[in-house]
Amino acid sequence: MNNNKLKLYGFNNLTKTLSFNMYDICYAVTEEERKRYLAYIDEKYSAANLTKILQNVASMIGAKILNIAQQDYEPQGASVTILIAEEELQHNERQDVVAHMDKSHITVHTYPEMHPQDGICTFRADIDVSTCGEISPLNALNYLLDDFKAEIVILDYRVRGFTRDISGKKIFIISDDNVFPLYGETLLHALSEYECHSLVLPHGEPTKSFDSLPKIYEAMLQAKISRSDLVIALGGGVIGDLAGFAASSFLRGIKLVQIPTSLLAQVDSSVGGKVAVDLPQGKNLVGAFYHPRLVLIDPEVLNTLPKRYINDGMGEVIKYGCIKDAALFHTLKCCGSFEALKPELSSVIARCVDIKRLVVEQDQFDTGERMLLNFGHTLAHTIEQYYHYERESHGEAVAIGMYQITRIAETLGLTSPGCAEELKAVLTAYGLPHASGLSIEDLTTAIKLDKKNLNNRLNLVLLHTIGDSYIHPSDVGFFQNAGTV
Repeated sequence: MNNNKLKLYGFNNLTKTLSFNMYDICYAVTEEERKRYLAYIDEKYSAANLTKILQNVASMIGAKILNIAQQDYEPQGASVTILIAEEELQHNERQDVVAHMDKSHITVHTYPEMHPQDGICTFRADIDVSTCGEISPLNALNYLLDDFKAEIVILDYRVRGFTRDISGKKIFIISDDNVFPLYGETLLHALSEYECHSLVLPHGEPTKSFDSLPKIYEAMLQAKISRSDLVIALGGGVIGDLAGFAASSFLRGIKLVQIPTSLLAQVDSSVGGKVAVDLPQGKNLVGAFYHPRLVLIDPEVLNTLPKRYINDGMGEVIKYGCIKDAALFHTLKCCGSFEALKPELSSVIARCVDIKRLVVEQDQFDTGERMLLNFGHTLAHTIEQYYHYERESHGEAVAIGMYQITRIAETLGLTSPGCAEELKAVLTAYGLPHASGLSIEDLTTAIKLDKKNLNNRLNLVLLHTIGDSYIHPSDVGFFQNAGTV
């Protein structure tokens, strides 16, 4: 027995698996047509051609190929399995690596079949892309969908485990006094093999300030947190932003995991890599672009949220429908309440996250396309600040901001007529406000400090129509005749 041990690095017990079941269906009248279809499929997706496809997948996700096994079958079908690793291995390591790399592989099995009488031919491909390192199988998602062009796709993506580090053994959990009593013990139990430390802060927007940072840094110093250790943000948007900024700045950067427990954080703030704290002059004025290593979203935690916080999150969900997805907006409109939406909730969250992913990939640092994600926020942040974050929640303020700026844009001929009223109806259905009762004069100073103000121009996010947004360079004169908002 070989007693030589292989060293595991970084994320070897964080398993990510992307699984496809793809189906193609063809109706062929004659047996000859059916045979030609099977012959075509068998040639196009032979073991040799499938190997080329999976080799491309390995290259896309940044994996190193260790071994390839391929097989064609009689009468038709094929299988390919590729063993992969994160890093290039030395020749003398390759003979041992199979023992522990069973969860890092790419496989495909095909099943071309025909019904002997009814003229139906089917082609099924089962594909798994599984990694246990930092590389992500999702980088190959679009490529596989485009290559197989299947009529029916069943897709599953699962993440299991937590990160392991050969030198980092400590995890620092930052949460608040609402969330930690509910989920802290469960998380600590799941991480029992690690040395865990926790800091529980008061809930609410006032906690997201510079005053909280010294408390976090001091607690991290006392726990002797190093750059190889891990910070977990367990909570809503406030904790996610605050913990993320602390992780980005302590020792010039510590690995970060986001576990969002509010709907707003799940669909928006935990994804995209923005972390920040507030200043008295405005919200999120000091921050950084710092991406988490993992965002773990569990819709089940929403069952403990008060109704107001569900409504709060729906403000951001409606935003995504407004700026990028008319179909999502239509779904929200048809459901008409959160209770009716619940059966669709997982897919709605996934769609919101995907919209944000697509936008952020085009503009990571918020100088162009990413500004669209701030629809409604120009007014929202000023309303929140005016009341010292004590009256409207963030999602409520965003709801007001979306409606009011759309109303103003309609009067100026910049948005299609009727959009504001359609938006107002959906906001009302989900228990969200559309007006603050403040005059625009009360908010003008804060509007000038909006983060989208570049080169002394205020970049406003407006709608052409529902599902189609754009950036409109302007100034505070845009709000001149807004009256009460």
